[in-house]
Amino acid sequence: MHWKSPVVVEMNHRGAAAVKRGSIETVIRLEDAEQQAASLLNQQIWCWGQDILSSKGDLLVQHGFLRTEKPAGSNFASLYRLELSPESRVILRGFGVFFGDNRWGGVFLRRFVFKPQLTPSSDCSRPPWSVEDLPPLVSPREDRVRDCQHLLLELIDWIHQYESWIAEQAGLDYRAETLLPWSEKNDSVPPEQMADAWQMLGAAVSDHPEYFIP
Repeated sequence: MHWKSPVVVEMNHRGAAAVKRGSIETVIRLEDAEQQAASLLNQQIWCWGQDILSSKGDLLVQHGFLRTEKPAGSNFASLYRLELSPESRVILRGFGVFFGDNRWGGVFLRRFVFKPQLTPSSDCSRPPWSVEDLPPLVSPREDRVRDCQHLLLELIDWIHQYESWIAEQAGLDYRAETLLPWSEKNDSVPPEQMADAWQMLGAAVSDHPEYFIP
C-alpha cells in the first residue's frame, strides 16, 4: 500500500481507494490490492498476538474476547472468540481469522494471503485449533459473492473499530512499540494509520469486490 498519513473515503479515476484527512491521503492501488490486503492482515495478526502479551494485560480479553486454553499436551496457542451479537462472532487464530454471521454464513481469511473462503456455517462446531477443525471451506461461487462481500465488510469494519479502540485505550505509543520488531523485518503500516487502513480497505472491497473475492 502507498501509505502517507491519513476520513472521507473516495474512489478516484486511477482505480484507487483513498482515505483523506485534510490534504493528506492514504491510497490502496487496485492493481495489487490483494497483496496489500494480505500484508495488512499479516501485520494485524502479529498485533493481536502482541496484544495478548501486553504489559497492560491481555488486551483481547479486556476487549471482550473469551480465551480458551489449549488442550493439555498440545502445542496449539490459546483460542480467542468474541460474540459481537447473538448473530455474529469472530474467532482469532495465529493462522487466520474466522468471521460468522447467521444471515450469510462464515468467511475465513488465512494468514499470508487474502483469498476469502466461504462456508454456509456461521460458527465452528468445534474449537478451531487448526485449519482442519474449521467447517468445510470453498472459494465463493458466483451466487455467493454478495454474501462473501457482506461478511468481509463486517469483519473489516470490526477490525477498524478494534484498532480505534486500541488507539484510545492503550495509545499510539503502545501500538508503535508493538510494531517496532515487526517493522524491522517487514514493510509496515504506521501505527497511527492502522485503523484508517482497514477503513480504506473496506471502501475498496465495497466498490470493487472483484479484486478481493476470487
